Amino acid sequence: MQAYDACTYTRTTDIYGKEVINLLCAKSRVAPLKVVSLPRLELLAALLAACFMSKYAPKLQLPINEYFYWTDSTLVLNWLLSPSSRWKTFMGNKVSEIQELTSVSQWKHVASSDNPADIVSRGCFPSQMKSLDLWWNGPSWLKGEHTQWPSNFQELNSKTEYLSEEKVITNLFLTTENNSFNQIFKLFSSLSKLLRVVAYCLRVKSNLLSSDTNIYGPVKATEIENSLKRLVKVAQQEEFFTELCDLKNSKLVSSKSKLFRLKPFLDNDGIIRVGGRLKHAVSLSFFQKHQIVQSIGNALFNYEELYTILVRIEAILNSRPSTPLSTDPNDLSVLTPGHFLIGDSLSAFPERDVTNIMENRLTRWRRVVQITQKYRLDGRTSISISDKSEKNGHNQMVLI
Repeated sequence: MQAYDACTYTRTTDIYGKEVINLLCAKSRVAPLKVVSLPRLELLAALLAACFMSKYAPKLQLPINEYFYWTDSTLVLNWLLSPSSRWKTFMGNKVSEIQELTSVSQWKHVASSDNPADIVSRGCFPSQMKSLDLWWNGPSWLKGEHTQWPSNFQELNSKTEYLSEEKVITNLFLTTENNSFNQIFKLFSSLSKLLRVVAYCLRVKSNLLSSDTNIYGPVKATEIENSLKRLVKVAQQEEFFTELCDLKNSKLVSSKSKLFRLKPFLDNDGIIRVGGRLKHAVSLSFFQKHQIVQSIGNALFNYEELYTILVRIEAILNSRPSTPLSTDPNDLSVLTPGHFLIGDSLSAFPERDVTNIMENRLTRWRRVVQITQKYRLDGRTSISISDKSEKNGHNQMVLI
């Protein structure tokens, strides 16, 4: 049967200046039924000593100048020198309790031959206890000055038993598709609002990184411009990732790329722009010569084409009927958002239907028209007169 124990001694100085060492109390416990290694039993003994001292020392009601704790296990001392989080659950909990009750600087190393606690753990007959000076008065060197006490403890770095209790930390690296910033496009239906929000976010980031150049007040035009550039880069990173990598590495895109014929290049901001013969035009600015590449689905558009599509779609949305303008069944006029914008409904000349024509048969302008016509068909709102409805009366306007 295994056991572990701890014993407590008092070191006092009498009126003649003589140091007196006496056994105060001792306590032993039987080892757990589950097989426990010897180093763990030694740690349990250290915890028993710490709990023992914190519980009974105050009962003496005597002024105690210093506390010292001794163990003959170098493993225990090394465990106590490290944070409890470094060790496995069992060891970490015990080390944490000891560190809460005591200070690491109070722990010393004692040789097994001078450790009175070993008498209990190894066993001893009662008849032998009477004459064991080590048990009753502790090791002889305790009566000397602190400088004469043994100090042969060495910190361990690679001992197998010491490291066997170290917690195994597994570093797991996961790569995920980072679309978190792309989701910002779905949060706003207004580009101007999106630009302002991103501009404020970039301002906060800049202010946190540099306290010398903090920016306050309304958003400036330069901030809106930087916000637009950032959003364009995010969109291009999503749509033209391979082309971006090719342009950064070799400055040429693959011949299989859908951007190949546009002769793209990266500007100073890392944005893909269109090349081509316009670069020789003297009267055009850099931004007019080299427009930003953007896309809708699988279609590629320059800035002006995309702007045209967005304006036409806006006109479609502002032409949708909200309510009839009169109760006359022969009056098909309806109230639309356009009435609030220009005072009348928006109108445009009808165009030839190109929704069913293959994309490669269309000119670039007809491609713009096709996109807007498909949008109108996907979300159209039509008006019809119904006189056969069972639920509605005759000559009523019905919005479908």
